[in-house]
Amino acid sequence: MNKALGAALVFMIMAAACKSAPAGETANSGEISEFELLEIYGDYNGIILDGAREYIVKYGDTLTRIARNWYGEDGAYYFPLIILASRSVIVDPDKITSGQRLLIPDLQANLDDPAARLQLKAMLLDIALVYAGKADATSGDLRIRNRKDRDGLLMLARSL
Repeated sequence: MNKALGAALVFMIMAAACKSAPAGETANSGEISEFELLEIYGDYNGIILDGAREYIVKYGDTLTRIARNWYGEDGAYYFPLIILASRSVIVDPDKITSGQRLLIPDLQANLDDPAARLQLKAMLLDIALVYAGKADATSGDLRIRNRKDRDGLLMLARSL
């Protein structure tokens, strides 16, 4: 076997091993592991909470809809800023429930501060990677939605 073929085989085996799910989960579940998200959130502490407002989640709300309502039509993918401010309440962005009290930070204050802006950009990229993994693990409409979320987060991060 030549070296290129051997290297390709090793790569495919490693790629398949990386896609396997942790014990108790199926590889096609599309679920974000709680550990994975908490690890991401723990890395970011530099956002500005001065002027943050409280919002109580209503039935049917999504984080992107809440972000759009607070940050404007183009603000839907700023939902990680809400996650950072509300990390004691939100674990999975796809699983919010009625009655949760979220903190909605002042977006402009965070964009105007270089350190907070950098933290937000890095988190947008990390969450985009999570959604890329979800897209790979799902199919149909859910895969399309996860890819759309991934692309929206990446585009927003690149603009910062």
